Amino acid sequence: MFKNILLVTAESLSKEGYDYLGLIEETLKNKKIWLNSTYLDSRRNLDTNKIKNKDLVITLGGDGTFLSVARYLKDTPILGINFKPEYSEGYLTSIKASEIEKLSRILLGKYSVLVRQRAKAKVKGFDLETLALNEVFIGPDKSMQTATYEIEYKGKKEIQRSSGVIVSTGSGSTGVYNSAKGKPFPSDSKNLKFIVREPKKSGSLYIPKITQGTIGKKESLSFKSFSRHGCVIKIDAHNDESFLENTVVEVSLSDVPLNVIVL
Repeated sequence: MFKNILLVTAESLSKEGYDYLGLIEETLKNKKIWLNSTYLDSRRNLDTNKIKNKDLVITLGGDGTFLSVARYLKDTPILGINFKPEYSEGYLTSIKASEIEKLSRILLGKYSVLVRQRAKAKVKGFDLETLALNEVFIGPDKSMQTATYEIEYKGKKEIQRSSGVIVSTGSGSTGVYNSAKGKPFPSDSKNLKFIVREPKKSGSLYIPKITQGTIGKKESLSFKSFSRHGCVIKIDAHNDESFLENTVVEVSLSDVPLNVIVL
């Protein structure tokens, strides 16, 4: 049973949004559940102190709000309420704001937990703090450029040029991974999958063979930049981390999944 809940919204809400916020607050008050409310700032960051000692985090927004909050969570479960389904698909959220009555059922313990696996990235041997719920992108900083790098997978190495490498979780496999012609797979899959985006072929110099594959538990994909201007790593399309030539980046399955409350 949840006793201490944090509700997170975007920085600004419309009148309709505040109406839904009021309904959520009233629902929790009737259940005698302590609620704290906060919001993401203009850069979609969250004060991590707000999460301490909470046994549930609720997001009121779309998939973007859910993703922004999820990156701060380790063991705390999350419930996403899709505020405007006409603008957000709500693939990651569990209920629509217009279905707020379902929140009462959840608070009574009538729910399940969906375990969404996440990916972690390591740069120069150090883990990045943010985990990827959808995907990790490694490649050129600018979309019209290509990156030159060495990729290592299952003990094999290869020099490539491409517009980047996408490493996807099951949750993210219907997004950019799928757009790059990757096949979607279950969100609770304990594997990651990668695909090389637009691999370049150039005579005998670049003949890409390692263009897609599955990364199992205790396996990783390694990327060593040979680009003079460096490359960038993006976690869920955010949190750009630039790195220089000869820097090694490793991506693997995290042992800290995200626990999502669903009906």
